[in-house]
Amino acid sequence: MKSSPSASQGKGRRILTNLITLFAAVIVALILGEILLRVVPIPGVQFNTARFSPEVGTALTPNVSNTYRNERGDYVVRRINRFGYMDEDHSREKPPGVYRIGFFGDSYTEARQVPLENTFFRLIEDDLGSDRVECLAFGITGFSTLQSYLTCMGWMDEFDPDLVVYVFCENDLGDLIKEIKRSPNVPYAVPTPTGFEIDYSFRKNNEHRDKLYFRAADYITSHSLVISTIVDRVRLLAEYGIKMRVTEEDRMMAGRTAEEVRAGGYPRTTDVPSTWPDTLRAYAENLGEAVLLKWRDEVESSGRGFAVFYIPRNEQISGPACEDSWKPWLRSLCAAEGIEFIDTGPYLFEAAREGKEIFYDHFTIDGHIAAADAFTAWYGAVSPD
Repeated sequence: MKSSPSASQGKGRRILTNLITLFAAVIVALILGEILLRVVPIPGVQFNTARFSPEVGTALTPNVSNTYRNERGDYVVRRINRFGYMDEDHSREKPPGVYRIGFFGDSYTEARQVPLENTFFRLIEDDLGSDRVECLAFGITGFSTLQSYLTCMGWMDEFDPDLVVYVFCENDLGDLIKEIKRSPNVPYAVPTPTGFEIDYSFRKNNEHRDKLYFRAADYITSHSLVISTIVDRVRLLAEYGIKMRVTEEDRMMAGRTAEEVRAGGYPRTTDVPSTWPDTLRAYAENLGEAVLLKWRDEVESSGRGFAVFYIPRNEQISGPACEDSWKPWLRSLCAAEGIEFIDTGPYLFEAAREGKEIFYDHFTIDGHIAAADAFTAWYGAVSPD
């Protein structure tokens, strides 16, 4: 027996009413979740300010705020400037009589864990006198040596720094290698007989991220904590499975033993060099050297200075100096090639010996102070005035 038209219409209205009610409930839940996340500082919850960049893979959304929270209650809000970096809004034109220093690197240069005024680059400018020296920071979490180099090439002529400083961290060489970093969304350096070439295949993999609908989604996640949290948790679940909390090893970028590396295949970016297979370690060093020397040559050919600012692992400064790191290779390379090598290690070690906390999910404020002291001491020794 067929339903009467009135019965069918009534069923249709009930379905529509239920859908409207469900939609309204979801909207109310999202609004309440947004209010809750903005009021209660939950560790790991922050705006997803990342966006696609066809030049370097990842950029930050300009002119929005980034929030940082950790499990012990630290809460920092940083503004992303109009160029897409967590720094001041510098003018493109260099002020007369000012010496510009550009810092290029990854999360240690981005330094989202502390207020802007406590970052090493702002402290350096304060120490050297902002009327004489201007520091610009171009750091984005996860960047490799190649991405830092490409960032420098993209901004060097525009901002005209007198000195280019590469902030080297212990995971940078691993981030150069596709099999180790395992991200389809970044460029990679590929060795050639005369140096390296750049694999830009990530552009094709990410063509959709330049579409209007994806850029609209980026805009929403950069302004909504609840949407950012949902997106980030889904991504982390797909990548790592269920993980209830960040471990001490995650925060301190701790590496694994050689046995753990062998059991797990390729090393991670944070694994110490002694655990890497010899051939892979040599490959990483040769590739890092090729990128670093090309970077140096292009900077110096434009009449600018070039230096490397070395950041150690936490375990390298929490006890006797640890040479199981990329530091011996990097220091030797810089010495052989005449590159200025600025070692933060002794200053960090001294601060730790005095009982100061240097690392907690990257540098603490005291870590930034020690790093700034290392740079200003070097600068004072080499500066003509």
